Amino acid sequence: AHSCQRKDGSVFYAEISAKRAVIAGRPVLVGFFTDTTERKRADEALRESEERNRLLFEGITDGVFVHDITDDEMPGRFLAVNDTICQWLGYTREELLRLTVLDIDAPESTVDRQAVIARLKRGEKVLFEQTYIAKDGHRVPVEINAQFFQMQGRPVILSVIRDITERKQTEENLRKQAALLDAANDAIYVRALDHTITY
Repeated sequence: AHSCQRKDGSVFYAEISAKRAVIAGRPVLVGFFTDTTERKRADEALRESEERNRLLFEGITDGVFVHDITDDEMPGRFLAVNDTICQWLGYTREELLRLTVLDIDAPESTVDRQAVIARLKRGEKVLFEQTYIAKDGHRVPVEINAQFFQMQGRPVILSVIRDITERKQTEENLRKQAALLDAANDAIYVRALDHTITY
């Protein structure tokens, strides 16, 4: 599209093409102008919207991915992943986009993925914990907030993933401390500053 100016100074966009012809025995050049101003504005608005969405998707500090659903109601391939989830799991974007959620789920997982998808398709937002296996084999405990939506007419799932490694370590430390206290031969209690006995 070329930028053109009207007599009044206003600008419009047009596709311009030309063809050689012979009129009344003389060779001439015939020009064709098609006003594409509205299409150009729509394209620019779409580009701006896509850029805003990309910045939002990549700016989130939680992991985010979108995946489709297979015919047997299981998680399909990743359709979009953000940088955060790539960094956590040690995969490049291209590598993750060749995988499915099942490829990164820990083998000992007890999450019933079909039941989760059924709940999502009923319109529920589902929050659950899972463990992912990173590319180097280490485990990443996560909390997943998932929801169902349509993307270009196909059903997909958007998941926002929070790394809960620190929370799990704290819980494990508290369990160990409680076990030590329980094993002690002395009577022990823990009292808060407001004198409430908490253990």
